Amino acid sequence: AIGRWAAGGAVTAKSAEEEEEEARQKMLNAHRESIVWFLQAKLREAGTLQSTMMEIRIQREVEKSKSVLYKAKSSSIPSTHSFDAALDSEKSATQNQERAEPQLSDEQMQLFAQENQDMMKHYQDTLDQVRTAERSLIEISELQSTLVANLTEQNEHIEQLVQDSFFTTENVGRGNKELKRASERPSSARILFHSTCAFCAFLVVWDLIF
Repeated sequence: AIGRWAAGGAVTAKSAEEEEEEARQKMLNAHRESIVWFLQAKLREAGTLQSTMMEIRIQREVEKSKSVLYKAKSSSIPSTHSFDAALDSEKSATQNQERAEPQLSDEQMQLFAQENQDMMKHYQDTLDQVRTAERSLIEISELQSTLVANLTEQNEHIEQLVQDSFFTTENVGRGNKELKRASERPSSARILFHSTCAFCAFLVVWDLIF
């Protein structure tokens, strides 16, 4: 519109190309907002799914450790009962002898100590795995929060750009109207130009005649 006014043409309303370009820009902005909304929704779904999977994995590890502990206790009970039965038989066979030796020998004590250490090591490893899984879950949650914050910030920037484009369009339209009104009013520069041209023509004619 400004170019047409500078070229001497009359300032008119928006052309079809300008209206089409404005409609295309609005459609593009709406499409960008829909993409940002879709990405945020999918990110929330992925974070929820990841959290659920990590919780299920931790629960399975805990149940697995409990099952191993139950099997270890079950396997140690029969050996203890067998040992007690053998000890009772020995006591009944040696009633006239001196009191029997202590129930657990050094080899058996070492065996139980080794089993206890192995069990403690297993549970320590399981606990470390659970802690590692918890740390991973926390890191994933923090990354999810960061991504959501970044997407929200980008969405705000896009909305600000859309608002700025609307304001710019309004300002351009207002400027076109002002230019149109200014072109319709007789300006002093135009009057001076026509007066100068008339005076010069008068001088030329006067010189030719006289």
